[in-house]
Amino acid sequence: MNRLYRLPAIVIVMFFAVLLTAGVGHAQPVIDRMTQQGVLTIGVRADAFPFTYLDTQGQPTGFSIDLVNLLKARLEDKLERSIQIKFAPVNTTDRYEVVKQGKIDLLCDSSSFSRSRAMDALYSTGYFQTGTQLLVRNDDNFGNQFRIGVIPGTTNADSVKRRLAFAEFVNLPNREAGLKALENNRIDALASDGILLEALRQASPNPDQLTVIPRNPYDEQTYACLIPPGNDRFQAAVNTTLTEFMQGVLDSNPEDLTLFDRWFGESGVVPIDREPVLAFFRRTISRDSAQTN
Repeated sequence: MNRLYRLPAIVIVMFFAVLLTAGVGHAQPVIDRMTQQGVLTIGVRADAFPFTYLDTQGQPTGFSIDLVNLLKARLEDKLERSIQIKFAPVNTTDRYEVVKQGKIDLLCDSSSFSRSRAMDALYSTGYFQTGTQLLVRNDDNFGNQFRIGVIPGTTNADSVKRRLAFAEFVNLPNREAGLKALENNRIDALASDGILLEALRQASPNPDQLTVIPRNPYDEQTYACLIPPGNDRFQAAVNTTLTEFMQGVLDSNPEDLTLFDRWFGESGVVPIDREPVLAFFRRTISRDSAQTN
């Protein structure tokens, strides 16, 4: 008889558990691999405008991509070698799993900090703050049935289901499908992060017919980059890059301010009130400084 069958069941379970996790536990740190190979693999989404999306040529672009390029420049200087960015497509469903498994080195999109997800991955310092809000039509009087479009598996869906339990919830694959459903009167509201809804509204054919409500989000969510576990040195490099960028914006450093305004300034891709964002930058820097000291 095979000796394995003579072992207690719990021992067999533990044996296979070790085999399954060995590869993850001994994965080469990102910094070491970049030093050797000069490649940084970035997860990129096509549906997180204006943070990560594809331009008219199908190339990844967005505010978060620009921040990644700042990180690339810092790492090239620190490691004294050139680094190539390799983009790997991810989506709302698989993005956390590919980070956890180390299939990508970094994910900077519209992912919100979550304590449960932090059990399986490292988070950078936050670089943007938003919250769950609703996109509605200005001419909707909200009858007896209040239909809210939600994207399953998102924190937004959980938030509105807790706070607006009386509503009817309609599952949708993404925000673009939600906008169409809203325009065709199949839903009365679309739930998502306020900044993403505002970007969607401004890019829609009839932006003046849509509004993001309520003025204050139902909850606060902080965007942060996700990093595979066991990469504290890489996490520190990402944090330093983000903190210096935010401080640069506050100090009106031309390079950093130009990057910020390109996306959110008065003539940017998605013009917004910058004061709440700057206040968030100040709080983040102050908190991180206090934790360091």
